[in-house]
Formats: sequence, C-alpha cells, structure tokens
Amino acid sequence: MMIVINKFIIVLVLALTLVACTSTAPKEKPKIFEDKLAGSYSNLARCTIAKLRTEGNWALRSLQFNLKHYADIEASEVFAYDIRSLPGVFARNSPANPDAVFDYIDPNPGITTYEQRLANILPGYAFALLIKKNDESTVSASLEGEARSGEIAWKHLLECPAKAE
Repeated sequence: MMIVINKFIIVLVLALTLVACTSTAPKEKPKIFEDKLAGSYSNLARCTIAKLRTEGNWALRSLQFNLKHYADIEASEVFAYDIRSLPGVFARNSPANPDAVFDYIDPNPGITTYEQRLANILPGYAFALLIKKNDESTVSASLEGEARSGEIAWKHLLECPAKAE
C-alpha cells in the first residue's frame, strides 16, 4: 500500500512539474486592434505618444514609450515598457516612489530596419503599436499587447488623424 502511494506522489509531482514548465514559455501578445486610418505614420505615432504622456491614468504613468522608425517598410512602431521591469530602475526612479524622478525617452525615433526589429525589442512590453504606410493618405495600424493600456493607446491614436495631417 505504501509503495503505491509513493509511486502516485512521484507521478503527481512529475506531472505538476511538467505542467508548470510548459506554462512558463513566452506567449505571443494577442492583436487587440487593427484598422486603416488617414494620416502620416510618423505623425500619428508622435501624436499618440504625446497624448499618452499627458494621460493622467496611473496605469500609464509607469510606462515608458519607445518610438522606432522602419524606413525600409515606411512604418513606425511605438513600444510601451513598464519601467518597473526595465533594467536600471532603482528607488530614485521607481513608479512606486512618489518622489521619483522619471527619465522619459526622447520622442525622436530610433531608425532601424524591420528585419532588425526582433533583436531590439526588450521583453515585457505592455503594448506595441505598429503604424504602416499604405499609400499617400492612409496607413494601417495594429496594436498588440495588454488590453487595458492598449485600449487607452488605441483611443488616443483614433483622436490623432485629424491633427496629424
């Protein structure tokens, strides 16, 4: 009887370990929004970042925005990183500290190619907003990532086209 219980416990522990290991694999962030808009891809990206920075929402206060420009495909991409998970965050610049001094990234884009994109993405971004040129007057935009912050970013993107021309 004791041998059967020990074997059962060993099998149970192995099964739970296997389940735990399979659930730690990185997951692709789902696309939340996708649409065609009027305007310039670079102006829309800059406008969205400007609106997000002025947003008073606490969930967005801890995000740092990184703008990438891909000249080879005529597109811009906005990454939102939670600064609590970035390397180099200490008490002096932590969002948990009410006296913190935030270091905001310059809104000027980092220029790279789309092929180099994956090598330059830091893990753990809250959302990524890709805005790609279709023709002279329209762009296609897609947003993937966390639902809450992504929804706010998408709302601000939709407010931008009239001003982005």
